[in-house]
This record gives sequence, C-alpha cells and structure tokens, in this order.
Amino acid sequence: MFYRIKTFISLPLIEKKILAEVILVSLYVRILLLMFSFEFIEKKLIEKKYNKKENTNFKETILLIKKSIQRSSKLIFWRYFCLEQSLTALIMLRKRKLPFTLYLGVLKKNDKMLAHVWICSQTIYIVEKTNEEFSVIKEYNV
Repeated sequence: MFYRIKTFISLPLIEKKILAEVILVSLYVRILLLMFSFEFIEKKLIEKKYNKKENTNFKETILLIKKSIQRSSKLIFWRYFCLEQSLTALIMLRKRKLPFTLYLGVLKKNDKMLAHVWICSQTIYIVEKTNEEFSVIKEYNV
C-alpha cells in the first residue's frame, strides 16, 4: 500500500491529474452500467457526435490515458474489466475531442460465448485486443 502511495507521489503532475481523472470517470462509468441499459449508454456516450480535432498528433496524450487506465486497474476495487476500461477511455478521448474506434467482439470457445470490448485511437490500442480472434459485431468510428 505504501509503495503505491509513494509511486503516486513520485509521478509528474500531469500523470497524477490524468490518473485521478481516470479513477473518477471509471466510477461514473460503473454507476452508469449498474443503473442504465447498454442501449441508453450507447445513445448517450458512444453515438453522440462531436467535432473532433483533425490532422493533429496527440500520441503523448493517448499514451498517458492508456498508461493511467492500466495503472488504475491495480488501484480500483470495483469491477473494472474491458467494458469499463473502454468506456472510461471513450469519455476521456471525447473530452479531448480525439478520434477513436470502439469495437465490440464475441468468441465461442469451449461451448461458451465470450465478449470483449477494445478501443483504438490513432492506431494505438488503449484497451488491447486480446490474442483471441474475436468476431467484431459492432464498430463505432468517432
């Protein structure tokens, strides 16, 4: 526990701010998923159009968001799997008006259906696509 606090204190200010934002947004996403249907969330968050920034390279910002989402997964005690992580990244990218593609995929393995959600922005996977070959059933380009 003290190691994590010490690590957080040693982070640069911008990384602290983004990590804190990731934790708060992930809590918001978790509450949304508990209270509303995915259809509602899809209309309010995913399909909502906005003016994205064009022809700019925000690779550093995208990588900071990715790193903060990975770090926060070790700190957060509520459910925080691919869906929550992807929606958290979506909200943060939308706030910064950055383009992204959100993928919803399924896979049948050993008579079980598995689902996975991953998100990509400017060829950087923020929430990684796993090694499994998921069939994409829905793709959102924003």
